[in-house]
Order: sequence, then structure tokens, then C-alpha cells
Amino acid sequence: MLTIMFIGANNEQEIDLLENNKSIPFECTKWDNKLYLCQCDISNVAMKTPILIKPCQQPVAISSVLPSQCIVKIVVASDHSIPNVEVAKAYLQHLLKNLHSNLCKTISLPLALKIVKCYVKYCSDRFSQSSGNWKDCILQSCSTNLYSVLNQVSSDPDVFWEQIQSVIFSIALLLSHVKDTNVLSDTLSPCYKLICNDNVGNFKAVTTRLTEMIGSSSADLQQSLHERVKSSKGCDKFKYLLWYNLLSSVQAHVDKDAHVIDMTKNLGQLSSENEILAMIEMEMRFYHSYTRIFPSEEMLLLTLFSFVTDEVIHIFICICLYCIPFCFEHCLHFPIQINTQMNNYFLVLKLMEKHVPNCGPQLEDFINIHRTKLESFGNRMKCKHGVDLIHVFISTMSTKHKPSKSFVPLACFMNSWIPNVRTPEQADLLFQLLREFPELCKNDQSCHEVMGNPLLLREKRFLRNNDNNQVEHLTKVFNAWLRQENGVIECIERIIEFSLDWSTFQTVYKQSEHKNDPTFRKLLEVLSKDQVDISFKKQLVGLIKFKWTKEFFGENTNHLDKKDRCECVKVVHGWVDIESQRTITCQMMDRLLEGFKPFNSKHWDKIICYFSSAEGGQLINLLIELKAKIKSNALQCLEILDNYCSWFAQLSGSILEQTIDVPTMIELVEKQKWSKLLILQDKIGNNAYFVKKTDLDHILTKFTIGNQYKNELDKFFEYCNINKQWFGDELNELEEQKKQLEKWSEWTLKTALQFDWRSVEKVKKILDAFAKISQSEISMSMWRALVAKEEAQWKLLPVAEMNTYQLCAWIRENEKELLAHHSKFDFEKYIHTWVEQEITVRWEDSKEKLLTSLYPHQPLDKIPDEAKSITYHLWDLIQKRKEAYFDLLRNYPPSHRTFSIHKITEMLGKLKFQWQSTYNALSQKTIPGEQINANFGFLRSMSTGQIKTQIRLLYKPYTCSMETLRLTEDEIKKLQKMTLSKFESKDAKNNETNLMHTIQTELNFGMPDLMDGSGILSIVNFICACKSEVELVCNEARSSPALGSNISFRRIINACDISPNLENWAQFMMFNVLLFPMTKNDFKKYETIANDLREVFHCFNCREALQLLRDSATVLSSLFHKDEQKYSMNWEDKEWQENKKLLISFDSMPMKDILAFWNNNKFFPLLMNINTFFFF
Repeated sequence: MLTIMFIGANNEQEIDLLENNKSIPFECTKWDNKLYLCQCDISNVAMKTPILIKPCQQPVAISSVLPSQCIVKIVVASDHSIPNVEVAKAYLQHLLKNLHSNLCKTISLPLALKIVKCYVKYCSDRFSQSSGNWKDCILQSCSTNLYSVLNQVSSDPDVFWEQIQSVIFSIALLLSHVKDTNVLSDTLSPCYKLICNDNVGNFKAVTTRLTEMIGSSSADLQQSLHERVKSSKGCDKFKYLLWYNLLSSVQAHVDKDAHVIDMTKNLGQLSSENEILAMIEMEMRFYHSYTRIFPSEEMLLLTLFSFVTDEVIHIFICICLYCIPFCFEHCLHFPIQINTQMNNYFLVLKLMEKHVPNCGPQLEDFINIHRTKLESFGNRMKCKHGVDLIHVFISTMSTKHKPSKSFVPLACFMNSWIPNVRTPEQADLLFQLLREFPELCKNDQSCHEVMGNPLLLREKRFLRNNDNNQVEHLTKVFNAWLRQENGVIECIERIIEFSLDWSTFQTVYKQSEHKNDPTFRKLLEVLSKDQVDISFKKQLVGLIKFKWTKEFFGENTNHLDKKDRCECVKVVHGWVDIESQRTITCQMMDRLLEGFKPFNSKHWDKIICYFSSAEGGQLINLLIELKAKIKSNALQCLEILDNYCSWFAQLSGSILEQTIDVPTMIELVEKQKWSKLLILQDKIGNNAYFVKKTDLDHILTKFTIGNQYKNELDKFFEYCNINKQWFGDELNELEEQKKQLEKWSEWTLKTALQFDWRSVEKVKKILDAFAKISQSEISMSMWRALVAKEEAQWKLLPVAEMNTYQLCAWIRENEKELLAHHSKFDFEKYIHTWVEQEITVRWEDSKEKLLTSLYPHQPLDKIPDEAKSITYHLWDLIQKRKEAYFDLLRNYPPSHRTFSIHKITEMLGKLKFQWQSTYNALSQKTIPGEQINANFGFLRSMSTGQIKTQIRLLYKPYTCSMETLRLTEDEIKKLQKMTLSKFESKDAKNNETNLMHTIQTELNFGMPDLMDGSGILSIVNFICACKSEVELVCNEARSSPALGSNISFRRIINACDISPNLENWAQFMMFNVLLFPMTKNDFKKYETIANDLREVFHCFNCREALQLLRDSATVLSSLFHKDEQKYSMNWEDKEWQENKKLLISFDSMPMKDILAFWNNNKFFPLLMNINTFFFF
């Protein structure tokens, strides 16, 4: 026999006696009668003898239960008694079986839990196993016991307390040792049902027995259940809550309030609703009117508030009302479809009515406590369900208990779903509810929510729901309206619609602190209504805090935007014809233009810029119309017209007197601003400020030409890229004039007109050519290459003056020619020899001497033939360079090495030829790599989209901006010779509008602004104007053919009301959209070329990076070998020799071959580009 456990030893002496006295059999000890032993026969693993609880030699009565305070300790005779974990688990199974059989006989439930806990701890310490590893034994024992009891009850309905004790012990073990919340959760509800069985007893009897049985373990079990309620989900949460409430009835936990708060924080979505309702019914029947810590129906209600949609809640509505005594008949008037599921709900209602009486006060307290969740719940509720729920809440309150304080949270609940009222039927339900319970709408918030609903705002009955005190009610309504966005405007519109009292609103408006200033456009709409009182219109005009424009007012001023100004002009056009609106017109325009004093500014350029713009012209034209139609001195803003005429006279006088400064003149002549200002002056028609137009036009024309000369001269010297040391006499003279013009902006008009432009006029064609070239970066790159080539020829350095590194660089330039017949020759090694021997060349040298200098340690007959051949060929190239240098001296002596006008004209001719050849070669992909690098190399760092733009500018240089947009000379000739015919329809077709939109998008242009400032020109209107012009030309031609040369683009510009300087833009668009429509392939071509160039640049970058890497390695190897003679071995790299094809020259290779090479060799080492190498 082995004693594995003893209980209740009083002192250490007794424990020692038990452990060490082997002569005393454990069955007949003389110890104190408080000591009990747990013994088992371990003669074999099967453990035939069950675990027993035996008393000592002087036992107490067998019916006595050991106190739960007994000390528990595990005693093992030797380590071989429990050899492994499997044996320990087997002992645990027999121990649990023994505890079940002796529970509440000799061992109390707390003591039994303590025994299991100590045994599990002992085994865990002994075998270094986590206590969680023993849960399988406990789980197996508990499941066997629970299912056994449930099977017994299913066959025999009578339930005995012994069965209840065994169930509670199993559940207590699970709560203590198994952390998984879903383990055996399916047994929790049936086990709880056993306790509620009538055979066991009523609530009071059950709780009395539970108190005797559980005792001190109640707190620990409640804590465990609290954690499980908090962490579990769905139906399991309610199962654990039932047991928590049950054990709380024994003795409530000291932290019960904190437990309830925690359990309400982690509510989740519902599942298995029928099972939940059955559990709630079971708990209500069992408790009847007794108090619970956290009733399960309350958790259900809070869950529904948080997660369930209003349709589901409407089904649960009678279940969720915190034990409401509501009979079956009361539910029949609910608009609920009766179904099988609802029969169960009605049964629960009857049980609630029977077992939970007088719950009205309890419900009212619940509503007040959880009003916030109730409001949140209402946000998702439909009107119909909200009305039903309020009816149920109120009807639940008995007549003896007046629900006065409940109307506040119920009103808040109603306010939360009022915004969901969206149909007339729903509005009817709400109206009936408010008429039945007017207390719900007595607070300002309810009035605000009702009036904030767009549908209810239009319901006149909601405005007159309180006829006994109409003024007070309207005051609340107006205040609610004023809180809305654009509340003032909304109030006015509803006052007009419902014929409400204006005086009440004006009083409320003056006193209101919540009013929001209306937008200007909304204000215009209200001011245009005839129903609004004129006195109130004047008051509304006083609300305008905007100014007409930000110009001359400052950036921080609230000003009208472009759309607001256009809308104002449109409205004023209509008002001036209405007698009653003219006063409002004068008052509004004076307020908008109050403080507008542009002519007080000393900066005339700003005045010119503003009044020549579409916005300035819009203002002057509006004031002219007001002056013509409103014969009143009350319109103070009309003084702007007189001030404009006065200022224009001063401007004209300063031009005639030539005292005006050049910057102001530049502002005048740009974009035909003078013409626009003159048109405005003519429209005003003030003869008091008459000016001599002819003299002014002559001066302005002369200055415009001079300013153009100055700009072209600046652009020439900016883009010509010619070094000053190569200037000829003409260029020096032009540069001297450019220096004189550096203070151009400081001159007066008189000084500018006296300047002598004859030298510039002589080179006008060159200046015009450069203006065209500067439109395209590619053309400029080609020009720079020509200049660089010419300068390089003039700077040709004699070979005798080159050092070693200059010679090596020159030799590299001729690599292709030197290796023409020696493709496998190691050219890098050959260059290395030049560097190693530090060779220079003199005029008197010979090729033999050069060869000897390269290979000083080898006789001539031992030098490789390839090295000899290449050296001799190199010597021939040196002689050719020598001859070229002497030819340069003969043909271009130092005094003739300059860029003259003749030389530049000659180079421009070459550029034109090169441009045409490049144009064709690029399209056909025959352009060689050397030319790509020379003319397009600057595009390497650009994106594909940017390259595409540059290619387009190469083909169409005038497309860089709307101002420069024009047809080419060939296209103009084609247009002039074209025979016109009428279009089938004047209306714009979809394909025409789409094509013009595509062209605008590709060119990155927008449509031009209208002259009156009302917006931008539409594509449809432009196309219609062009078609109308063609029809007019055809009608005028009659019998003779109508030619394109007869089209007046000036008429098209005037019909479209856009700037006169966009005539070339109109010509370009009409030509490419209507007369000779472009296709998508025209733009696709640019994109294809751009993608091809991007691929070529990738190839070049990789090749150059690899070349730089090899060159660097060569130089470093040379330095290393020079210092360490013992490592004088030659450069040998077999892999490099095999892959030398990667460093082929692309100079003469056409673009299509380069692309083919790149596509076939994309394994090219992905190295950083050359700039990155230099950085490191």
C-alpha cells in the first residue's frame, strides 16, 4: 500500500512520522483523529483497488464532512512509485472518481477542489509539466460525469440533489483547470436546467443548498465565470452569465459592480437566438421576483442596442424590454408578421407577465441609465419601428406610475431616428405619435431635429402642431432652421412657402446667435424672389461681406470668385429691367464695390493688367449697362467709369508726351492690352477725355517693333551658345547694343523711341530663325552641336602639344577605325601600355621609334603583328591630324576664326538640312547612335512623357503654347488652296468634339477664356462658329469656288468672344479638327519614338557604366603593377574576353539595330549609370 496523499496533519512532527516510520502500517495509525489518509493499491498500473478516504484508528462518524480549511499535502514513498506522466494521469482519474463518490459525504466541494489543485501542482513540479497539460484528465472525467448525469435525467425525469452535486463539482473543476471557454459549453444550459427542475426545489431552497455545498469557493468560481462572460461570444456568453447569476445568489462577489461593467463592455453579435431566448425564459421562471446581479435579458437588450438591425429588434421588441409584463393580446396590434418563431416569443411574454410583476419603475430606471446606448440604437432604426418601440415603452408604464422623467430619454431616442423619416407614410406615423404624446416635442432639441429633416420641413402640419402658442412655437422653429447650413436662406424660402409671419422671423434673426451667413449665390436667389419684403431685402444686402474682386482690396479680403461674379452679372442684367429691383441693385453693387479705388494706385501696370483682363472688362461693361438703364444718382459705384476715363486720358497724354516708362509700355503692347483699354473707353463714350488715336497708334506701333527687336536680341544671345572669343565684328556690334539695352526697363518712352535699331534690322532673319529654333530643345541641341563642332575644329590641338592622357583620350576616339580589322585585339591592354610608358609624340618621331617606345624590352621581330599593325595605323592617323592642323592654319588663320553673320547664316542652312534629315531618320529609325547622343543626349534624364513632348516640338515647333500655336508654311498654303463646301449640319458632332479634346489634351492646353469673364469657350460653340463661317464664305462666293483663303478667322474670334491674339490658335484648331482632321496615329507616332529613345538610352547607360568599370580597373591595375614589379603579369580575364561584345560601339549603328541589340542582350549588367559612378 502506498499513501499518496494525507489531509490535515497538525504539526511537522506528525508529518515526519508518516514519511519516515516504515514499520507502522498506514491503515492503523495512532495519530490525531483529524488526520485522514487517501490510499491506493499500486501493485499494478491497472489500479484495481479504488482510491479511498479512510479515517485513522479513532475515526469520526462517516457522515461527517472534512472541513474545507484542512491542509492538503502530497506524500510519495519513493520516486519509483509514480514513474512517469502517464501513471500520474491514471492516478488522477481514480482520484477524481473517488472524490465524486465521497463528495459532500466526507469531503466538501472546496476541499475536493483543493485536493485536485494540490495533486496537479505536485505532478507539474515533479515532471516539469505545465498545469495545463493535466486538463485532459480533468476534462475527460468531467465530460464523462456530466454526460452520464444528463443521460440519466433524459431517461428518468426525476432529478436528485446528489446528481446536482456531481454536476456542480464537474463544472467547478472545469472553471478551475480548463481555460477554453467553449469546452463542454453545450452542457452548461442543460445542467442549469437541472437546477431549475421542480423536483430539486424552488429558488430559495436551491440557493440554501448551494450555500452549504459551495461555501468559500463561491468567490473564485464567480471570478472565473466573470472572465469567461467577458471573453466568450454569442450564446456561450449567456450560458456563463446564467451560472454567474446562480453562484452570485449564494454570496455576491465583493467586486460585483465592476464585474457587471466589464461584462457590458464586450458585447458581440448575436447567434442562436432561439437558444438564448430559452435560457432567458428559464432564468426568469427560476428567479421570479428575486434579484439578479446582471439579468440575462438586460444583456440581450444591450446587445441588440449595439449590434442588431432594427428589423431583428422589431421581432425581439417584446422580449428586450427588461422583463416587461406584456400579455399576448397587447402584441397583436403590433405590425409584426406572426410566424412560428414569434409563438415562442409570445410564450416568453406570458411567462414574464406571470413571474416578473410590477416592472415599470425598473424599466424606467433602465431607460435613464442607458439613454446613450438607446440613442445610438435609434440612429439605425426606421421610423415605423421607432414609433412602435416608444408605444411599448410608454404603455409598459402603469397609470399609477407617471412616466414623467422617462420622456426626456425617450425624446432623445426619438430625435435619433427622426432623420430616418423619408416617406409621407413615415411622417404620418411620427405626426400621430407627437399628437398622442406632445411631451416628446417640448424640448428645443426635438424641435430642431424635426425641423432639420428635409421632408418634415415641407410638412406644414409640423409647423402648426402647437396652435395655442403660435409665436413661441415659430420662435423655436426659426431657431432650429437658422442652425442649419444656409439657414437664413432656408428660413426665407419656407416663410414664403408656408406664408409664415415675417415679423416673428426678423425678431428671431436679430436675436439669434446661431445664424450662418448665406453664400452669395444663395443670397442672389432670395433677393430675386418677389415675395420677400423690400425692407427685408435691404437688410439682407447688409449681410454681404464680399468684395467684387481681390484686386486692389488685398489677398485677405473675402471676394467673389469667378463663378459668383458671372452669376451676379447675369442676375443684375435681369434686375435692371424691373423697377422694384433697381433699388436693391444699386445697394448691392455699391456694397460690393465699396472701397474699390484702383486709380489711386501709382502702379499703372497693375491698372492696365486688370482692366485689360476679362474680369476688368466685365466690370466696366456692367457699369455701362447700369448707367444706361438706372437714371439715379444713388448708384455711387458709377464714379468708377469717370475715374477710368480720367485715368485713360492721363495714360494717353503721357504716351503722347513720351514721359511714360518702358515697363508700363511693355504691359500695354503685350496681348493687345492697349486695344482692349481703348475699346472700353469708346464704350463709355466720354468726349471730355478725347485723345488723338492716330498719333497714339503710330507711337505704340513703333515701340512694339523696338520691344520685339530687344526681346529677339536677348533670345539670340541666350541661345546661340557661341563663346565670346569667337565673335565676329557684327556680333560684337550686336553685343554692344545688347549692353546698351540692359537698362531698357529704366528708360522712358522717349529714350526707347530714339534708339537706333538699324544694326538689329540687318540680322532680322537670323533673329527670327532663332526665335523658331528656341521653341524646340532638340533643335537647340542640334545647333549647339554645330557650334561645338566648329569651335573644336578651330581649337584643334597639335599632337606634339598633347600629354600622355590627352593622347590616350584621342586614341580612344579612333578605336573604331583602329580595330576595323582586329576585332579580337585587347585594346584596353594597348591603352594601358601607353599609360605605363608615359609616351608623348613629337613631330620628328617615326613609327619605328613609336613602336620601340611602346615595347622597350622587346625586339621588333618579337612584337605581336597585331600590335605593330595598329601602331602603324595610329601613326598614319597622327600624320593626318598633323596635315589637318596645317590646313587649319592655311584656311583659318587666327584672325579668321570667328562667327560672322555670313557664317551663322551658313550654319542655319546646315541646321535646316540636318533637321530635315533627322526628322526623316528618326521616323524611319535609321538615325545612328552617334547622332542620337549628339542631338538627343540631353533627353536621357527626362521621363517618357517629357521626351514625347520634345519630339512633338521637333516635328511641330509652334505647338509649345497657345500664343505661339500656328500652322506651318506648307499647311497654310494647303489651307489657302482648299476648296470649301458647306457642312451637313452646323451642330458639332461627337467625333469632332472628341478630336478637339484629344488635341487639347496632347498639347496640354485648355480652352481660352471668354472676353466677358463669364467662363471659358466651349468646344461645341467653337466648332459651330467655324462651320457658320464656312457656310458664310460659301454663300458669298456664289458661282465662284469658295477657297480657304477667304475664311475670316477674325470673324470666328469675334463670334466666340475670345482674345484677338488667338487668331492663329483658331486657324490651327479649325484646320486640324474640321478641314484636315488629325488622327490618333499622329500623336501615337510621338509616343512610339519616345519609347524607342528611352530604350536606346537604357542601352547606352549600361554600356557606359560597364566601360567606366573596365577603364577604372585598368588604371588601378596599372598603378599596382608599377609599384609591385613581381606582379608584372598581363591583364588576363577570359570571361571579359568572351563578353567583349557588350562594349561594341553604337556610333554608326542605326537606331533599329540598337533596339534589336538591346532586346537580345537585356542580360547586360544592370550597373548604375555613369553619373552615379562619378558620385561615388
